[in-house]
Amino acid sequence: MEEETPAVSMLQSAVRTHANNLATAGQTPRLAQLLEPFESAMCAADRSADLNRPVQQIRNEIGATFDGFCHFWSHVPWFHGTPSIHFFKNYVQDTNATLQMFGGYLGLNKGQLVTYNIDGAPPGLKSHLDAPNYAYDDPYCWSLGFLKNQGLDGNLISNYEAWKAIGQEECRKIQAEYNFTDEEMTVADHVDYNPTINAKSKCAAGLGPAGCTPVTIREYKKHAYLKCLLGDESPEMTYCYMRGCLLPGNYIGHGSDCAD
Repeated sequence: MEEETPAVSMLQSAVRTHANNLATAGQTPRLAQLLEPFESAMCAADRSADLNRPVQQIRNEIGATFDGFCHFWSHVPWFHGTPSIHFFKNYVQDTNATLQMFGGYLGLNKGQLVTYNIDGAPPGLKSHLDAPNYAYDDPYCWSLGFLKNQGLDGNLISNYEAWKAIGQEECRKIQAEYNFTDEEMTVADHVDYNPTINAKSKCAAGLGPAGCTPVTIREYKKHAYLKCLLGDESPEMTYCYMRGCLLPGNYIGHGSDCAD
């Protein structure tokens, strides 16, 4: 997080009280929509001057207290929620929430069945597009190895420090494979290139125009590695693991498809 002030300390105390009240009522105190006002008070700041700077440079300047998701909170909507994860030290997410979080949800396996054409993907990698974001998120999560049945131990999600350590190891693997330069890793690039990844993901799913270029695994991992530099890939691991699984026949299932 950014440097703590007395006002923020008071707010953090209020957040803890709010979280305890929610827990007592049987609710999970992690919903980004509920916590956004608190995150705004802790993280909202204009970081425009840093958007085109290498994140590693900023990390070096701020040091161990750097939380990139908080630092750039005002500029990237999909960073919202992660500062609360760090504050509460809780990675657990609700499966149904992950499936429906971006709207347009049609119901389990009600969407179009598509096969992904991605270099390096197994033959016939496919999923149902039950919501518009699935054409991006399903192959993205597969490429990172974060789906159920791809080797992660989901029993550790509730162990904050253990799950965070696994995320750090996954980050090391990505960088060892691709050796991304500091100059490649800016928040401006991460945001500006995201629509291109989305379009190329649709192309890979057979939903793009004739002659389009499919997304690559490198593009997915570059997107993910920026979050490593911001300080934490583990929320991404949780999101992927809770929403989907790799099943026989290279089928990416969701929700109850993935029940143990």
